[in-house]
Formats: sequence, C-alpha cells, structure tokens
Amino acid sequence: MFKKFFTAVLLLGAASVSTDAQTVFNNESNHIYLGVRAGLDVSSASEGYGVYTNGAGFHVGAVYHIPLVMNLYFQPGLNFFYDTFGLTSPVDPIPGFSAADGSIGNAGFRVPFDFGFHFDLTDDINVFVFTGPQLNYSFLARSHWKSAEMKNSSMFGDNGFKHFDLQWRFGAGFTYGRYNLSISGAPGITKVYKSGNVDFRRNLFELSLGYNF
Repeated sequence: MFKKFFTAVLLLGAASVSTDAQTVFNNESNHIYLGVRAGLDVSSASEGYGVYTNGAGFHVGAVYHIPLVMNLYFQPGLNFFYDTFGLTSPVDPIPGFSAADGSIGNAGFRVPFDFGFHFDLTDDINVFVFTGPQLNYSFLARSHWKSAEMKNSSMFGDNGFKHFDLQWRFGAGFTYGRYNLSISGAPGITKVYKSGNVDFRRNLFELSLGYNF
C-alpha cells in the first residue's frame, strides 16, 4: 500500500515538474500585445578624443510584442528620444579667449528590433533577455555653449552629425503582471558624428519602465 502511494506521489511530482517546465519555456498563453515604455538614457561617445563626454536624456514610446516559437518573441518599437553629450572645445575657439565648455542636445526617433526569450516563472512574473539592432533617426543636433562668445548652432552637415546611425542592443528585465522593468546597453555600430579627425559612435545605456496592455 505504502509503495503504491509513494509511486503515485512521485508520478504526480514528475508531472508537476514537467508542467512547470512547459510553462517556463513554452507558455501556451503567450499572445500579441502592445506596450508603452519610458525611461532614462545615458549616452557616451566612443572615439571622441575627450571632446565629447557622457550626457543624460530620456525616451518615451511603444513596443509591439509578437510571439514566435516557444517563448521566443520579436518586439519592434518606436521611441522618441532626447539625449545630450558634454562638449569641450580642445582649442581656443576665438583668438584671445580660452577653450569653451558646452553640450549637445540631440532629439529624434529610435527604432529597436528586439529578439528575445522570456521565462515565465509564475502567472504574474517572468524574466526576459533580448538583443537586436537599433536604428536612430536624429532631426535635432544642436550645440549649446556656456561662453557668450560661442554661437549655438546646428551640428548637421557633411562635417557633423549624421541623421541616421545604427547600434546593437542587448538587455534583460522582468515583468510583474502588466508592469515591465528593463535595462539595456547599445554600443554604436556606425558613426553618428565626423568632423576632420574627430568622430565617434553613440553608445547608450537605458533604464526603462513600461506597461503592457
């Protein structure tokens, strides 16, 4: 009798583990949904020769979640962003004046194409990892100088900011109910700025909060 009971308990336990594993890696209740996102950006410039330094910014936008196979998903998005870079002139901008400090304000739209996988730990909690290319389109890039002698101006042009640049994004996060928190990094692939010997790629760190409908 005890042996039959013990065997039944083992079978039920194995079935439970199998069901949990099925849910964690292949949740049949996955569905398409729309989500909104907003958060903090920290931009840095690679190959900036010390001229361009880290700056803060923000993003706000939406994502479209598309299940693929098992818990693998594709999640394109569209964000408006406003980011900044610190700016230091390495030489005297005007004869008789010292080097000037300032900043760059950069605004535009960001389009991530994320491929990810989520692990559904409970009905309300999952963790996820993702990676994919991210395209930036800039419609504003303007210098802002602290010195009154320096003129604020647009930085677009053949020797300046590019309207398009590409990054590769990767990150992780978790979802609780309909709420979402993620962190990501996006090293620059193409140059966002080039002027003479000075050029750089945009690197980005993002902390994002979201809500899924």
